[in-house]
Amino acid sequence: MNPELRRNLWLELSTHRLVAMPAVLFLVFVLFASRNVGDWAEIVFTTAIGFFVVIVHLWGAYKAAEAVTDEVRARTWDWQRLSALDPWRMTWGKLAGATAFTWYGAAICMVAMMVAAIGGAERRSAAVYICGLVALGVTLQGAALAASLQASRKSSRLGQRVGILIVFPVAALALFTLTGAQPPRLVAIEWYGHEFESLRFYSALAVVFALWAVLGAYREMARELKMRLLPWAYPAFALFLAAFIAGFAHESIAFRSTFALSGLLVSLTLAYYGIFADVTSAMSLRRLALHWKARHWRRFLEELPLWVAALAMAFVFALLCTQILSSSAEAPLAILPRSAGLYPFAVLLVGVRDCLILVFFALAPRGRGGPEAVTLLYIALLSWILPAVLAIAGMGAVAKLLMPFGAFNGWQAALVMGVHVAIVAALVAWRWRRWDRAFRGA
Repeated sequence: MNPELRRNLWLELSTHRLVAMPAVLFLVFVLFASRNVGDWAEIVFTTAIGFFVVIVHLWGAYKAAEAVTDEVRARTWDWQRLSALDPWRMTWGKLAGATAFTWYGAAICMVAMMVAAIGGAERRSAAVYICGLVALGVTLQGAALAASLQASRKSSRLGQRVGILIVFPVAALALFTLTGAQPPRLVAIEWYGHEFESLRFYSALAVVFALWAVLGAYREMARELKMRLLPWAYPAFALFLAAFIAGFAHESIAFRSTFALSGLLVSLTLAYYGIFADVTSAMSLRRLALHWKARHWRRFLEELPLWVAALAMAFVFALLCTQILSSSAEAPLAILPRSAGLYPFAVLLVGVRDCLILVFFALAPRGRGGPEAVTLLYIALLSWILPAVLAIAGMGAVAKLLMPFGAFNGWQAALVMGVHVAIVAALVAWRWRRWDRAFRGA
């Protein structure tokens, strides 16, 4: 057996816990069912769903997030990183072992759901519903483990806080799940021209996202264990999300437009997430420069930050958006006028500018904290605060030079944002030369 899984099972599954969980849940089910004996099956089914969400989606996600940060707090994580376990065995050992007790309680809830379904609960597809709940639980736990690994790589304190912060988005998803705890309606969902029952569609979607979450946790664990991987998963996930969203379009032209626009927005969103999820430092940038000069292309790609891969994908989608907007044979994107022209590239240049701001502060002399916080401050200043203040002060023309969207056509907006990128790139080059001279002089 996987030694990491076995160790976690010994820690999580004590005799007291194994006895207490079914006893408590049985008493709770009996208590709720006794309030309305004539409709006990439906009450037990709904109650079991609620406890499943609390145990797996909330508590389980928290346990997955704490699987690594507990080791960091106990100062045992470095020993585990030096062990002979490969990233995959370490990943599923943490993911399944740290949450083993929550899945033990979930199994009891699933048994109660099946008993209630057999006993008369109005559930046409109870097994499909349970499959969706399980897949959503795996998705949340895998995402929590990946986020915890990313945070721990930046700071042990930040990694410890992620275990608590992850509860808030998980609570929102759990509330959505509870809202859908009524008997499922056979509502048809049209996707790529085919109709699917909503329950089966969303359950299958949860399974797909669970696979993506486990892949993300594995790749983050591999990076934590210093295994080099090519950055294909991040662009592939952006491509998957764009194709998924585009499936709800109804015509071929609408499909292309939706695919291009959603791909651009998703890629930029992932790029901004990568700014704060990945580690960008002067040393990591220097390693990239050395690999580039030595033409070690594979090593260069393996060292790339996440936001670079996302920006590369955003560039491809921006090209596709521009081609659609400039084509006379196709209608433009619904939310953009025909004069938009290079608006997609203007949006892309905003992301490039903000990522270069991160690089500029990453090359600064080491201060308290990382460059992410000050980068976020300057992004907010340039994109929101300063334009709003200038507009209020009657300097609307100057405000348009900071945020040109809506004030100019696509060519002008792209030109303005290109000037922004050129200015920040010049500052990055100046700081890089200073840092390189200091490094060589040391």
